[in-house]
Amino acid sequence: MQGQDVRDEIINTVALAKIMHEASPSYHVYEYEDMLKVLTHTLTELIIQGKAVRITYFGMFTPHLTPTRNVYNIRTKVSEMKYGRISVKFRPSSTLVNQLKQPDKE
Repeated sequence: MQGQDVRDEIINTVALAKIMHEASPSYHVYEYEDMLKVLTHTLTELIIQGKAVRITYFGMFTPHLTPTRNVYNIRTKVSEMKYGRISVKFRPSSTLVNQLKQPDKE
């Protein structure tokens, strides 16, 4: 993967569900797709609520909220409301970081 553009390696939800099914065929592919859909929906709702989500041995998703504030527009000479936004930061767990540093060992 070194030297290649990471975007060439993007795996979408359907492909991920198939990979999960190959790794553990105890569920059907559509069940893995449903699990991924529920996981992403739940993570999104919790992030919107301002809650951090930690997935053991994977990492933590932390919301960062930018508050709404009044700003003065120099061009129009009018005070305007700048609405806040929510962004998400991901902090990988130390277990994941160690696995990425040593991909040969499992």
